[in-house]
Amino acid sequence: MTKTFYFATSNRGKFAEAQEKFRAAGLKLKRKPVDLLEIQSDDLVEISRISARELAKTFKKPFFVEDAGLFVKALNGFPGPYS
Repeated sequence: MTKTFYFATSNRGKFAEAQEKFRAAGLKLKRKPVDLLEIQSDDLVEISRISARELAKTFKKPFFVEDAGLFVKALNGFPGPYS
């Protein structure tokens, strides 16, 4: 029996990319659409951690969250997680 994991994202593109990787590894991935308030922070780990904690209050299945940013060296890392 294949274990199912959930990707907490409203971004269908991110999900499709992750689903392809999981499928190649023989794992099942489902999308958990979310509408969580995302904190504003310079720290991607903090953003993801708080999002995961909030979702874990109501969703009791194995899931993960992901956050990304565009860090431009010539702009001292701007826009970073604000992109």
